[in-house]
Amino acid sequence: ALDLDLVCLDFGADGTEEDAPEGNIDKGEPDEGDAYTFSVSLAKRDSSDLLGLDVKMVKKGAYPIEVVKVKDTGLVAQWNASVPKPEDRLRPGDGIIEINGVRGTAQSMLAIVAAHEDLNMLIVRCHFDVTLQKGESDELGLTVARERDRIVITDVPGHGLVGQWNAEHPGKAIRQGDTIVSANDVCGKAD
Repeated sequence: ALDLDLVCLDFGADGTEEDAPEGNIDKGEPDEGDAYTFSVSLAKRDSSDLLGLDVKMVKKGAYPIEVVKVKDTGLVAQWNASVPKPEDRLRPGDGIIEINGVRGTAQSMLAIVAAHEDLNMLIVRCHFDVTLQKGESDELGLTVARERDRIVITDVPGHGLVGQWNAEHPGKAIRQGDTIVSANDVCGKAD
C-alpha cells in the first residue's frame, strides 16, 4: 500500500461546491482527514510595510482567500521565520478564513488588511490521507516534480490508481498542485 499525506492547494478552482474539503475545521488541532487551523498575527509599522503575499479570491469552497505565494520578504516571511512550529508557517495553499474577527467575502476581508495596522488572521490548511494498493503492474497515474523541499503533483491524467481514487473520492480528489507531505509514513526533504 502506498500511503500519501497530501496538502490540497486548489479547492474551489472550478467553482463547484464539491471542491470544499471534507471534515471539520477544529481550531488548532490537526486531525487526519480534517483541516488544521492556526492564527497569524502581523503588525504593520507604517503604510510601507508589505505583507509579502500573493493571494487569489475563491468564489466557492472552504475559504474566501487562498495564499498563492509567500514572498521572501515582508511581514509574513518575518512571521514564518519567528514561529518554531513549521506547521504554523503560512504557505501556498493555505486559506484565510478570518481577519480581525471578521469572516466574509474576500473583498471585505482584504479591505480590513488595507485599513488596519494590526492583523490577526485565522488560517485553514487541508490535509488528507490517501491509501492506494499498488500491484507490480499498476500505474499510479500522476506526475510529480521536486520544487525546493517539496514534491508537487504536476499532472493527474485521470487514469491509473489516482484516477480510480479520484472517481471514488471526489471530495478528496488528488489534483495538480497538491503537495505530497509524506509517503508510507516517510516525510522530509524531497531529495
